[in-house]
Amino acid sequence: GSYAHAVAAADAAQPSPTRDFFLYRAMLEQKDYAVVLAQIRDDHTPGVKALKHLANYLLGNDTDKAIAAAKQDLADHQNGDDWMLLLACANVLWQHAASTMAQEDFDAALAPIYQSTQLDVMALVASIYLTMNRPELARKQVDAMQNVDDDATLTRLTHAWVLIYEGKEDAYKDALCEFQELAEKYSTSTTLLNAMAVCNLHMARYAEAESHLMDVLSRDRAD
Repeated sequence: GSYAHAVAAADAAQPSPTRDFFLYRAMLEQKDYAVVLAQIRDDHTPGVKALKHLANYLLGNDTDKAIAAAKQDLADHQNGDDWMLLLACANVLWQHAASTMAQEDFDAALAPIYQSTQLDVMALVASIYLTMNRPELARKQVDAMQNVDDDATLTRLTHAWVLIYEGKEDAYKDALCEFQELAEKYSTSTTLLNAMAVCNLHMARYAEAESHLMDVLSRDRAD
């Protein structure tokens, strides 16, 4: 969730498809949709260009067209070798499914990505399962992520979110520990602070939760 730091790090890095992809993803999280649309060029890779579908969807520019474009990109790349394209397009379909809560829309979002072994994509699959209220499937996805890389930041974040969703006392404690360790390793962000506040609220630790939330309110929205 340290989007401003991610943008700064990407600006300082040598240009590459991966660098561009993470740069524009961070900018989308900062709600700089129009800037992303303006900066992504025709000579960018398909995976980077696919982020334009997500930017258009989030901006509200003919969402039906953005969904159709994402589906077309997925149909044109059925071999699934471009994880960035899969992630960007499936994200569009997930956003749409979350707004309709229709099973067929969730199926459309999951179909191209549920077998992926790339951690970013696997984390998205887990998020979709949680949105569907299927924590048992999200738990299996976390297990699969741990088999790929148990200590990866994405694995630990996804595990923590699943723990919160499972809603057990010990699970809240374990999730809080995960978030605190990540905050110590990478510095705090609004995402981590909100997550820690949620854990503390569930454990009736209201003063700690309030402290985290006040910290969030004092920060720049771009963080």
